[in-house]
Amino acid sequence: MAGFSFFSRFAFICNVFFLISLSIILFVVTDQAEKFGFFAGTAITMGMVIAPILNMGVNIWFIVLLLNKKQITVVKWLTTFNFLVLVLQMIYFMN
Repeated sequence: MAGFSFFSRFAFICNVFFLISLSIILFVVTDQAEKFGFFAGTAITMGMVIAPILNMGVNIWFIVLLLNKKQITVVKWLTTFNFLVLVLQMIYFMN
């Protein structure tokens, strides 16, 4: 269960980077984004590459734990946030 807790928190961090990179892509002019430098590159890499894969894996793992009626030690707001960001990621990447 410690693995699920770790990956849920790591998915949360990547999802925050996804939201940051999405806001950079949607609201910041490309010339201004270069001023962010390393932070923008890290946010886009963690947010757009790692976050969707990790988030989907964590949510599938969560569903498997629910179906097997295992005790889940992760707080509810974290799993809710990860699920809502997964929905947003699916909408974003499907378009």
